[in-house]
Amino acid sequence: MTIQELLADRGLTIDALAANIGIDASRLSACVQGEAKPTEEVLEAIKKAYGVDVDTPVPDSPAADMTTEPADQAEEVDPPETQAVETAAAEQTAEVAAAQEAVEAAAAEQTAEVAAAREAVETAAAEQTAEVTALQKAVEDAAVEQVAEIAALQQAVENAAVEQAAEIAALHQTVENAAVEQAAEIAALEAAAEEEAARKAAKKAAKKAAKKQKADEEAAQWVAEAIQALGDSVDMDDEDAVAAAREAYDSLTYDQEQLIPGDLLNMLLAAEQMIEDAAKTFPIEDCWITVKDVPFTGKKIKRPSVKAECGDMKLKEGEDYTFSYDKKIRDIGLYTLKIKGQGHFTGSVEVPFYVLPKAKTFIKMMSDDKEAANYWKCLKHVKGFQVEYSLNEDFSGSKKEKIKKYKDVKKLLKALKAGKEYYVRVRIYATIDGEKYYSAWSKVKILET
Repeated sequence: MTIQELLADRGLTIDALAANIGIDASRLSACVQGEAKPTEEVLEAIKKAYGVDVDTPVPDSPAADMTTEPADQAEEVDPPETQAVETAAAEQTAEVAAAQEAVEAAAAEQTAEVAAAREAVETAAAEQTAEVTALQKAVEDAAVEQVAEIAALQQAVENAAVEQAAEIAALHQTVENAAVEQAAEIAALEAAAEEEAARKAAKKAAKKAAKKQKADEEAAQWVAEAIQALGDSVDMDDEDAVAAAREAYDSLTYDQEQLIPGDLLNMLLAAEQMIEDAAKTFPIEDCWITVKDVPFTGKKIKRPSVKAECGDMKLKEGEDYTFSYDKKIRDIGLYTLKIKGQGHFTGSVEVPFYVLPKAKTFIKMMSDDKEAANYWKCLKHVKGFQVEYSLNEDFSGSKKEKIKKYKDVKKLLKALKAGKEYYVRVRIYATIDGEKYYSAWSKVKILET
């Protein structure tokens, strides 16, 4: 914004602006006309007075620049030009002085007009004050009269209030008396109503209790019959009946449950335990199964004897398991019996068993060359026998000999001392996949040499 724009925007004259920022009006006029450059002091004064930044105009003539210059620069200014500037400044100063004189004259006229107006206002104010005083006097007189009237009215109201208070007190007493009588009547009616309500509630409660008792007894009877129908022994065929009895019992309320005898509840629990036990299954391979060695006869072997146990349970053939084997077995050797679980037992397992000659037959073979020769023909499937013998019944100091062929029997017999009594037992062995398996020892026999 330029100084000219500031003057136009704020509606100021050069003299007013110069007076506001504290500089000479002629200097400010030169700045406005572009004849001189305003100093930083002038610019800062304008910004401080009006809060705006003013652009610095370029002066038309270097000689008109109002900034302070050194003395040596002043000497370099062309004298004719300086004279022209000073002449113009003097003319402008005269114009400004004339303008200022006109302003002062106008201000004097305005001051006279203001004084006349102020006098007229003061005269009107005096007249108005007199009128106000008269009005105040009239108001005060009216107020006195009104106060008297109000006092009379207040007295009348007080008198009426006293009379009304007496009437109200009488009415209150009447109402209180009537309320006491009514309260007594209401209390009597309420007592009678409560008594009637209590009687009806008792009758209703008794009826409801009787109905509930009957319903409880019927529900309990139905459940009791369902439990009794289970009997003392159940199996998996009775699983649905046991589950239905339990569901019926669980549907009873607490009061209904109290009507079920304890022995019936125990019967239900026992039936559930039977079903649970009946539903249990066990892998047959986890059971302890033994097969007794089958004696060799040269004919078709007898049916093997199987013993199966699972924990404390002794398994029954045909009920808990079945077994199968090769019915064509005749020779001495190691064979397999397949056991298949049923009922509570699942899966299958293979158990080895031996077909062995009886110990007494083998011992007899050892003492009879002719029988030994015939008997040895039956040993084509046997890898060998192991014979343990001792002079002591507990087999302390015993010796073991392997018998793979008939000559080994003769060799063993020659090793025995004549006239002695030996305790002898024998077991068969076989080699499967490079591993040797032994049967159980036969019963102990006594051999006399």
